[in-house]
Amino acid sequence: MRSRLLAVLAAAGLVAGAAPAVHGQTVGVEAGAPAVRPPEAGTAGGATASDSLDGLIEDLLPPADPGLADPLGPIDPDAVEADAPATPATATAAARPETPLTADGLRASLVPAAALGPAVRPVRPVQSVLPVVGAAPIPVNTEEAARQAFEPIGLRVRTFTVFASATTGMGWSSNPSESPDGEGEAYWRLGGEVIARSDADARAGLDLTLRGGIRDYAGGDREIEPSTEFLADGRYDVTEVDRLTAGLRYSFATETGFSAETGPATGAAIHTLSATAGYTRAAGLIGLSLRGAVDRTIYDGDDRDNTLVSGTLRLTLDSGAVFEPFVETSLFTRLPDRTVDEAGFRRSSVGGEMKVGTGVDTGLVTGEVAVGYATEVLDDDRLDPLRGMLVEASLAWAITPLTTITLTADTLFETSRLADASGAITRSAGVAVAHALRPNLILDAGGVLSFQDYEGIDRSVTRVAARAGAAWRLNRSMEVTLSATHEVADSSVNGEDIHETTVEAGITVRP
Repeated sequence: MRSRLLAVLAAAGLVAGAAPAVHGQTVGVEAGAPAVRPPEAGTAGGATASDSLDGLIEDLLPPADPGLADPLGPIDPDAVEADAPATPATATAAARPETPLTADGLRASLVPAAALGPAVRPVRPVQSVLPVVGAAPIPVNTEEAARQAFEPIGLRVRTFTVFASATTGMGWSSNPSESPDGEGEAYWRLGGEVIARSDADARAGLDLTLRGGIRDYAGGDREIEPSTEFLADGRYDVTEVDRLTAGLRYSFATETGFSAETGPATGAAIHTLSATAGYTRAAGLIGLSLRGAVDRTIYDGDDRDNTLVSGTLRLTLDSGAVFEPFVETSLFTRLPDRTVDEAGFRRSSVGGEMKVGTGVDTGLVTGEVAVGYATEVLDDDRLDPLRGMLVEASLAWAITPLTTITLTADTLFETSRLADASGAITRSAGVAVAHALRPNLILDAGGVLSFQDYEGIDRSVTRVAARAGAAWRLNRSMEVTLSATHEVADSSVNGEDIHETTVEAGITVRP
């Protein structure tokens, strides 16, 4: 039939044209293998392409059924020869040796048959880390999310979000007077805290904090110890890169414990008032920060009242890296209310400091660390200047989603009222570890080591303090706490060593 003939002719054309000769060999066929069927036995070696085509057609077509007649009539060999002209490839293949026939009359292939495959070429699978639909998934810290379920939500008051809490506790101290020969007493305390944060304007912000409390001892021999603190911090973004900041702080506390400055006398009230103002510009590679501060300290009952005025300039290299190096310099002056103290010394002074450091934000470690040098020169020539190295650090390291380690270090220049003493330099270092045993059960432990060295006299004090505690949050509104501390003060002067151990349990309620 015509369709069968067309299929046969198409197959013959594909066989003849699918294997071009390359350097005398057919691509995809072993060397020496014929590209097309050689002539039949008894056929002249110079057979034409039409003879080979006739034999190929005979092999491909099934035996003719004598009972059926082809409607197209007999095939004309001359027409087939005209449609399939001889080519060099077929002429060369016709002269090659005969391939033996198999038992069923077909010729064996010298190339193994390939396995059947799909009609459409398969697409190589591509592995992708992104979903087929939607944005890339955001990693979720399940531990942090679980702890957030116990965090207070706060109250909305106009433009402020307010967080409030009240705490009551009972405890026992082995040495509440913090004196070399103190005796233990039980106590109770009551405290509260209110924090208000304004977020109405993206360009401005204001944070307010008020906290305070009282402590009373069961023995009744000691007076009630009150404490109060108020903080206000504000910012205003003048432009996208320029910011103004301001802060105000007031604190009130009762002086407790034995010290070289006060001796056994206690009970003096201490008022501290601080005001700060600053300007920050973060544009380009170099960031600029200016800050001015005034600190006023008032001691009821003695002549240690003084005012400290300081100014600070910081330049920061902001390259977008996780480390932001900076250099900082400060100048300050200390102005006592009394020109000459009770011992006959002029305590007014001027000083300065220079330090270099870097800010850190790796995602796991945040904070900053710096080292430098400071000096303070007093107006009285009989008093030696205070000079020494500075080490400051405040780093938080989230080693796991459950555990955080905080490292701190500080250096302070402190005034003194002791005769012949210019003042004291106190260096301290501390570490604290917090671990979430459960989302609502936080364990913490830490310690602080400090060393206070007086300039001009032979006196020094080493202090070691250790603390451990636990906080169990029943829900967002209630928390139960338990803590224990132990502190040792070792003085170079005989008879001034102090030891104190404190244990306390408390309950905190949040609206």
